[in-house]
Amino acid sequence: MWSAFMLVHILGAVLMGFYGLAPFIAGKLKVAAPSAQGGVLSSMITGNRIAQFMLIVNFLTGGYMMSMGEYSVLWMILVTVIFLAIAALSGIMGKGMKRALAAAKGDKSDPASLDKTTMFSSIIFVLYVVMIVLMVYNKI
Repeated sequence: MWSAFMLVHILGAVLMGFYGLAPFIAGKLKVAAPSAQGGVLSSMITGNRIAQFMLIVNFLTGGYMMSMGEYSVLWMILVTVIFLAIAALSGIMGKGMKRALAAAKGDKSDPASLDKTTMFSSIIFVLYVVMIVLMVYNKI
């Protein structure tokens, strides 16, 4: 059973790799025309939604594996807090992307929403990297 959960958990982490690309894509949005922003933002919203579903999958599989393994309390708290921070910030980022998409559909640009998207995607990227490091070095 452990192997099946580990496989699903790793596949979920790979699909969450969107968070590794998001800040680089979002950083280029401000220089694009509003019509181009619409297509990119639509794709980013879809990627964010898929990654959010994988967050749920990883929460369930990770919770099971955490209960079956021997990890320190500090490691479990760090992983859970970082995980919940990624989930919350990805929801906030999604709202900003939807606002920017609505503006792009009206052939306008919304620099404030694009800045928020870039900022939140960068924060999520850092948290995602920290999460990967914690998964590799789980003997804290």
